[in-house]
Amino acid sequence: MLLRTLLLALTLLAFAPFLHAAAIDVYLLAGQSNMDGRGKTAELDAALKEPLKDVPIWYRQPLGDSGGFQPLAPGFSIPPGHKGGLPGPTFGIELSFARALLAKEPKQRIAFIKGSRGGTTAPANRANPTPRASATACTSTPSPRASQH
Repeated sequence: MLLRTLLLALTLLAFAPFLHAAAIDVYLLAGQSNMDGRGKTAELDAALKEPLKDVPIWYRQPLGDSGGFQPLAPGFSIPPGHKGGLPGPTFGIELSFARALLAKEPKQRIAFIKGSRGGTTAPANRANPTPRASATACTSTPSPRASQH
């Protein structure tokens, strides 16, 4: 709980320079390796390689992090076996997602907090994993309401 409170406080402090301005929509991009992304930055179209200086991203995963908010650009992804730091040789959904949001509302202010942890199962990442429901539990007898007609 203390760690969560500290993380929230640090996040709010990081956004302090933006708080005097218009509202910022913050998108949390979190998940496993699929969220991290494995698109190769070398294969991107020129338009997607251009940084979006007005879209901050904070990236973190077990192999490294951005050290706070940075302008959005390709490379906020660290694939398995990568020995260097950021920018990494890969990217995730953040590049096209930001552009899609801005195409719809060009004056919208957005920011991303992206985190991932690959090589695990979803229940392993939960604080209190629960057993999966069995197939019979999902197909149990219908509720009395469903049969009253």
